[in-house]
Amino acid sequence: MFDSAVKVVDRIIQLLQARAEQRRSLLSDHIGPIYESMEVIHKDYLRATNDLQWMSEIGDDSDRLDKEIKERKIELEALRVTIDAWTKIEKENQKHPECALSFFQECINYFRIQSDDLTHGYSSHYTDMLKKATERPIMATDFMLLQVRLRERWQYVAESYAQCKNRLLQ
Repeated sequence: MFDSAVKVVDRIIQLLQARAEQRRSLLSDHIGPIYESMEVIHKDYLRATNDLQWMSEIGDDSDRLDKEIKERKIELEALRVTIDAWTKIEKENQKHPECALSFFQECINYFRIQSDDLTHGYSSHYTDMLKKATERPIMATDFMLLQVRLRERWQYVAESYAQCKNRLLQ
């Protein structure tokens, strides 16, 4: 009887260790790399909107701004599309804990703060800037407003990441 109780306790310990390893793996193989890529994307957006705001303030013409936006859009486009697709796939995995699903959703939301039309799926903030430029001249305040929105949305991503990391490492 004592031997069977010891075996049960050993099995419970093994299961708890396996669960902890799965959580660490989720963090290191999925959530961590996505967060690091989101940091790169966020910094790129902030640098670009800062540069574009400056160009607008010094009076660069709309054709030059349009060209600059198009060039900036290309720089990290592959990374943005990959992360957008990866987070959508991860979000559908119901085996992930709630904190992970919440993190993936915040990453998805980050790309959607500006877009009104999501019928084509992925849309970047650069696409939105170009769309806005066809409707009217873009002003420095447009870039300032986008910076505020990006920082607000980034706060949600960062907080969700911190909460998820904390829970997964417990």
